Amino acid sequence: MALELKENENIIKETPSDYWLAICGITFSQTRGHYTFTNQRIHFVGGFKDIDIPYSEIESIKKCAVGPLIPFIPTGIKIVMKNGKKHYLSVLGRAEIMDIIQKHMA
Repeated sequence: MALELKENENIIKETPSDYWLAICGITFSQTRGHYTFTNQRIHFVGGFKDIDIPYSEIESIKKCAVGPLIPFIPTGIKIVMKNGKKHYLSVLGRAEIMDIIQKHMA
């Protein structure tokens, strides 16, 4: 299903990749899917997940490792929202994706 764009929203990058669930900051469950990075938000679709992460609600981002039990895969981005919720993205080309996110954070 195609992402329905909001008014004045443009797609910057699309990429297949993974979303990780974490407990106490340790990633343990991987969902394969597809990210769309727009000028307003990050959108992930995969498995039964359909997640929107508006840039304006992001508090901080940083590099992290992901992986089951012992995070060892160096492709992760930890996103902390202003409400305290955390998202763990795993993407190839992490530096480029982090630049896109930082450029659009309010």
